[in-house]
Amino acid sequence: MKSVIAFILLALACQLQAETVRIPIGQQEKSGEYLSTPATGMTKTRVKDHYGEPINQAGPVGEPPIYTWVYEDFIVYFEADRVIHSVVKFTPKMKAAANP
Repeated sequence: MKSVIAFILLALACQLQAETVRIPIGQQEKSGEYLSTPATGMTKTRVKDHYGEPINQAGPVGEPPIYTWVYEDFIVYFEADRVIHSVVKFTPKMKAAANP
């Protein structure tokens, strides 16, 4: 019986392992300046009034409907008409050297 419990605990422990991905705070900004993004709860109308027209719009996808608006420096995710998350686009500080 103890071996069965030990096996179950070992199996659960293996499933609970996860990898942590860390992005340095300095890489989440553009040119070291603070970048304002839409706040959670803002409506699509307020986002458009404050940040202008997005470069691209996608959605709805799924239930509840999720919409994505892409701006030059960030992406905004909406659930129906409200912002649920804003993400700053990653821009590397150094460009990779081209292969000769």
